[in-house]
Amino acid sequence: MPSHIEEADLISYGLLGLIGALERFDPEREIKFETYAISRIKGSTARRSTCPPTAR
Repeated sequence: MPSHIEEADLISYGLLGLIGALERFDPEREIKFETYAISRIKGSTARRSTCPPTAR
C-alpha cells in the first residue's frame, strides 16, 4: 500500500466495500457471503488506494 494513505482512510474504504457487498449480495447464488465480501473489500481498498480522491 502506498505510504501516503492513512490507516483511517483504508478502514473507510474497506467499510465502503463491505457496504457494497451487503447491498449487492444475492443469497440465491452459490457463493458464501464471506467470499463475496472479501473480494469487494479488497477491490474497494485497492481502487481507492491507487487513486485517492483529490481535495477540491
